Amino acid sequence: MEHCFLVADEGVLCREGLVALLQRIRRNVRVVQANSLAGVIEILSDDRSVDVAIVDLGLSGLGGIDGVRHLRTHFPQVRIVVTATALRRDLIVDCLRAGVHGYISKTMPAEEIVEALETIDSKRIFVPSVMSEEGEEVGFREPPRPLSERQREVLAALATGKSNKEIAWQLRISEGTVKVHVHALFRALGVHNRVGAVAAFMDIESAPAALEPPLPGLLHARQQVGHRRI
Repeated sequence: MEHCFLVADEGVLCREGLVALLQRIRRNVRVVQANSLAGVIEILSDDRSVDVAIVDLGLSGLGGIDGVRHLRTHFPQVRIVVTATALRRDLIVDCLRAGVHGYISKTMPAEEIVEALETIDSKRIFVPSVMSEEGEEVGFREPPRPLSERQREVLAALATGKSNKEIAWQLRISEGTVKVHVHALFRALGVHNRVGAVAAFMDIESAPAALEPPLPGLLHARQQVGHRRI
């Protein structure tokens, strides 16, 4: 089946700009366009060849992250990538928790956007490099509870004394992504260090029913994660 990109943005220039950048990574790429959530839903319902949807977070009718979550739930076969002007870590984390397969800031240079699109086109997940900066803790708007399947895997590896690098190798994800998960675990478990996380792990092991079914997407995907060239 032919693969196709969907680009959804109210701005014609933004849509055409993304189309042009997609053509730099695939010469004969097929791209369909939409300027509202209704248009996105119509295309995804009718065109089964669309496997990547690049959606502006401010798209008319989307309703922000709630709309992204709706798309992930109703079209699980489509990889959803969010575009937005903001490059805030808390916003990126919220999008990741909603199950996106990439977050692209419109303020990024064209070459970085191309690199992000190449990462996504190779069926990896793109995370902006700001998410792996040392010395900063990811800011959640609310505790990400209960734990996702991937967070549980990171926590189990952490409990065995593995370093972030070792966890990344074991789970086949980037070290930067492990850092995101570790920070998320500290928030979710109400702890401030690995010792506290290990203690909480013992409690979780005794109550596995507390976990919720994972939503398909970045925080639960067993695949490589890209930010620049991780």
